[in-house]
Amino acid sequence: MAGKEKQHHYEFFGPHGPAILVFVLPLVCYGLIIGCNKDSCLQLWPDFRLPELPSSLRLYTHEATLAYLAWFFGLALLHLLLPGQRVEGVLLPNGKRLTYKLNAFRLFGLTYGAALYFGFYTRQLDLGWLYDNYAPLLTASVLFSAALSVYLYASSFARGALLSSHGDTGYPAYDFWMGRELNPRLLGGRFDLKEFCELYPGLIGERGGGGAAGG
Repeated sequence: MAGKEKQHHYEFFGPHGPAILVFVLPLVCYGLIIGCNKDSCLQLWPDFRLPELPSSLRLYTHEATLAYLAWFFGLALLHLLLPGQRVEGVLLPNGKRLTYKLNAFRLFGLTYGAALYFGFYTRQLDLGWLYDNYAPLLTASVLFSAALSVYLYASSFARGALLSSHGDTGYPAYDFWMGRELNPRLLGGRFDLKEFCELYPGLIGERGGGGAAGG
């Protein structure tokens, strides 16, 4: 019916739920670090006992932030330079199809091969550094992800941006969480931010074999 307000199906506890989740989820990650650490762990039974803060806990370091940025932008550069299969995506509301470059498995093999070679064969890379700096690396990830999300939300208001039906509800917190622009791209459309962020730095860096999902 003309003039009838568009109906949306809201996930994540309704249109205002993401306003809470965007802060709660990072706190959960920090809580897991503090909840069981090398000094103490949360005890529920037989006596309830809260964990103590780790004596060497550091939430932020410049070194970890630089390492995280090098990881993210290094993968982005490799994604652009290395060859990959070109496939077309689904039909978009504007009647077009976008082309995607899939080379995550190549990047997975290259990065993990380099880590194994320099970490175990030549011993030039201290892989234990990742464990010792997990908390500041988490902080770097949270800060960078928040900054990138703010940029993507702001850029979605540019003229001509194709909006997602799930992220164009009129509730800012919900649209920010879901992603307002459907396919945000850089470099004249050659670099798809959604595809890259979903398949490359997170899956390769945290789940290892998950990088194979990118072909």
